[in-house]
Amino acid sequence: MLWFLIVVGFGGVIGTLSIICHNFKYEQENHMRNTLISLIFCVIFLIIAIIAILGIVSINSMTYEEVLQTDNLELVSLADNSQISGKGSLFYISIDTNEVYSFYYKVDDTSFKSGKVKSDITTIYEMDDCIPHIEEYTTYLRNKLDDKMMLFLLISRSSIYQETSYKIYVPKGTILRTFNLDSQ
Repeated sequence: MLWFLIVVGFGGVIGTLSIICHNFKYEQENHMRNTLISLIFCVIFLIIAIIAILGIVSINSMTYEEVLQTDNLELVSLADNSQISGKGSLFYISIDTNEVYSFYYKVDDTSFKSGKVKSDITTIYEMDDCIPHIEEYTTYLRNKLDDKMMLFLLISRSSIYQETSYKIYVPKGTILRTFNLDSQ
């Protein structure tokens, strides 16, 4: 929508300037009236272009974050592990380690599945008398203009970015606290 206003604004300016040039060449008797009309159109199109540019600048203030819980799984087991991945060629080798939480979750009464999440996007909460579970949250950066357009044009919502995070809830006493200071 804003790009359309910019194109119309600059197209109007170019069109108005061409009308002014045309008037100077061929119509000397109505020169003052035509020049005034062309100048009015030029000012109108410049105002439209300025409004479009200000609209682009203000689009950043029209965004907001929306956090939705996208999954909730009942945990059967949980462990903290390191995941090693690597790549290489004839001349170099690169190895990365990522800390992950590996878990089994309940699908139904008789079946289970395994999963893992990165530890840097996960927070663990110890709660009294809780059923161990993991919640997945997705954060979307939305645009208020899309929300308004969705109502009128029945279009789907778009997101500028999305980010996933996890919350793991375990019973109190589950997390082992150990301290080891080795100064070798």
